[in-house]
Amino acid sequence: SASVREASILALADVAAQGDARVIARAASCLQDMELCVRQAAMNSFAVLVEKGDQNAVDAVSACLHHTADCTRQVALGTLPRILVRGDDRLYSSVATLLKDPSDTVRWSAVMALATGAKVGDGRAVAAVLDCLEDSASIVRQ
Repeated sequence: SASVREASILALADVAAQGDARVIARAASCLQDMELCVRQAAMNSFAVLVEKGDQNAVDAVSACLHHTADCTRQVALGTLPRILVRGDDRLYSSVATLLKDPSDTVRWSAVMALATGAKVGDGRAVAAVLDCLEDSASIVRQ
């Protein structure tokens, strides 16, 4: 069941050593699960299991930014800053297009990803967030 798969991934994140390739591969495979709770657990486990900036993890989570489910895109946006070194250029390039996502909660999550992951003074991030002050949704403007 989904709850068992979720619990298993969370337990592995607690007991596996950082960088354990078998566990990371298993977590990456769970990103394709049909259930959001399993995908979310897998992304959250990356923050514990991978070294910041790990290209495979960044690629796997970045792929979730294109998922059809808003919630999955939101979780991926929350995960990227946790697996990248603050100021990593891959954050902006991954997140920028989601600042125009049809979902206001995804746009808000994209703003928050920039706020937590962009380098202080990053002109691109500042300009992008300034543009969001004109967003039609109040949640994004906040």
